[in-house]
Amino acid sequence: DQARATLNSVKNARNWKLPTAFGPRSTVSGLGPVVHPQLSAQNWITEGETQKYWQRQAGLFDGNEQLNATETVKRGLEKILEKLLKLSETDKEEIISASYPDLTSGVAGYLNTGGDRQYFEMVCEKILEEFPWAEAVIKGMKNKWGIPLMDNKPQKYHPRLLNAGWLVEDAETDDLKRLEKDYRSEKDEVLKQAIRQEITRQKVDLRGQVSQLIDQYYPNRNPADWYVIAAGDGDSMSEWLKGTKMNPYGDYLAKVLDDQVSKELRPAFDNFKRAIKRMGPATHNALSRALLDFSNQLVPYLTEQRYAGRLIYSGGDDVLAYTNLWEWDSWLWDVRQCFKGDKDPKKQFHDTGDYWWWKKGEIPEGIAQRPLFTMGQSATISFGLVIAHHSVPLAIALENLWEAEEEAKEHEYFTGKYHPEKNYPCYEKKDAVQVRVIYGNGNILKATSKFDVFNQWRTLMIDFPELDASLFEQATQLLEDHPIPNQSAITFWVKAFSDRREQLNKLGSAQKNEFTNVLVKFMDDFWRTSRIHSSENQGQKEADQKRDQQLKTWLKLAAFIKRNRKILG
Repeated sequence: DQARATLNSVKNARNWKLPTAFGPRSTVSGLGPVVHPQLSAQNWITEGETQKYWQRQAGLFDGNEQLNATETVKRGLEKILEKLLKLSETDKEEIISASYPDLTSGVAGYLNTGGDRQYFEMVCEKILEEFPWAEAVIKGMKNKWGIPLMDNKPQKYHPRLLNAGWLVEDAETDDLKRLEKDYRSEKDEVLKQAIRQEITRQKVDLRGQVSQLIDQYYPNRNPADWYVIAAGDGDSMSEWLKGTKMNPYGDYLAKVLDDQVSKELRPAFDNFKRAIKRMGPATHNALSRALLDFSNQLVPYLTEQRYAGRLIYSGGDDVLAYTNLWEWDSWLWDVRQCFKGDKDPKKQFHDTGDYWWWKKGEIPEGIAQRPLFTMGQSATISFGLVIAHHSVPLAIALENLWEAEEEAKEHEYFTGKYHPEKNYPCYEKKDAVQVRVIYGNGNILKATSKFDVFNQWRTLMIDFPELDASLFEQATQLLEDHPIPNQSAITFWVKAFSDRREQLNKLGSAQKNEFTNVLVKFMDDFWRTSRIHSSENQGQKEADQKRDQQLKTWLKLAAFIKRNRKILG
């Protein structure tokens, strides 16, 4: 208690102040000032001046991006580690060949879920045949997707070949090399500007040619079009540390002990069982072990071995990860389940007693040969997730990611109950996910729900793969034209919708009924967990409109996912 009080006093005494960044910020993350020479005593610099220093050079920078100090060091680290650490060629490949995923690495999810690898490799071959200079762009990158599931196997090509913008940005044709050389040697600013414009014009033409070729083979959707990032955080961790989340002692005692208590001790023992468990040293150790097992073993395994993702950060109850369009929903649910120690959707782990431990068979790398601690059934976690078009800058995606996580934390609904003494409405908070889709034109689709409701939506995606995106668009339009008047009408609304859909009638009665039941369950749970308390009719009307809009948003998200996961055909 004394240590906690001291820690709180230190925290409360802090006066946080973000450093002021004079001039442009990083074009990659939006954080921190752009690195530039300190040419004078002034602390600021204009965007035009920094652009002058950030030219394409050293095989590291493309001439368009501008990085902060951390990003600059990270970009060049691979070039100097070999000499600093005195590594052999073999050691170099093993130790510093690791890379972070780029915005095209989502192709790994496409291939991992049954995408046509042979066709993908054929398209890459055609691109290299048509544009030989592209071979130099991906040289040394074939086994550096940044996705462990792919990097651990020999890969013929890198998915960057499917992104015309990045491919051309690193292009070095004979004409471009000559122009770059002229640009660096030219002293006259007017001529330098003219050369730069010619370089830009040639790259635009080249990009058009590459895009045209890619579109021939992927005319509708490109598997490298979207990237997905997710951030999660355990709910109410301060309350767990204080012990306010603990149950009565009786919940932690073995039944055999309860049966052996004598009649004389029974009254005292029953009182003891009703008392709330204290947060002693042993419980603190168990809490720490649960968070360590979650962040050091379970999340890395789920992200990088079960699915084709990349774990960027995992510490305690915090998660930051790169995933993909084809697996993000399953990965998200699996992470939530292991945090709570609930059932493993893939049935690889036992889940009895709030522990996860590996079933029979070879234990994967990184998983201990013992039951792994979890936070238990009463624990919850909230996530923000962003699905962004490849043209959306990472800085914009990250900004939306932190906002999505925060809004998921703030998500609450009125349970319909009131406090027995103070008579104020009771709310169910957190345990939610917010998904944002950021389109290339800047529009954002935002969907928020409780995790259990999200799982019902996820079932619609996974259990009915043959259904087309148009079905969910029709449901959205019908909901727009004919809103559901009240919760009891959901079953009738869904049945009327299903009976009139030719696509569902082709499934057969059994599967059609199954789809209808899942859709009813999803909409009913969403309706129940979106209730907002309001004593005013006008406020309640606005709350109902907000709920209906959110329900349509989830249906739009379903249509988006269905459509964009279907690459060929």
